[in-house]
Amino acid sequence: MSIANFQRFCEGSLEYAGLLLSEIAQYPLLPKVVKRILGFENDTETQLFLELFTTSQLSTAILDSDDNITPQWYIQPLERHIQRLQHVAIVMDGMGP
Repeated sequence: MSIANFQRFCEGSLEYAGLLLSEIAQYPLLPKVVKRILGFENDTETQLFLELFTTSQLSTAILDSDDNITPQWYIQPLERHIQRLQHVAIVMDGMGP
């Protein structure tokens, strides 16, 4: 459910997915690495912001990792990113058109 909330709030932006995956990995990930992790065929950096990730892609990237990823590795960063995106949505709605 949290992964679906994250995807909904960031509207599938690969930039936000990259920030989340970098935090989980505990080091910065290059855009082409983020795209590869999420299973995109075309890994050119110029198209990073044109493609959108799905909930399925992100959950597969996190939960089916070859590493020993335990829930404690991804739940806290995921919740923190969701809270940040919720705050942005509230502020932007308050600003009006």
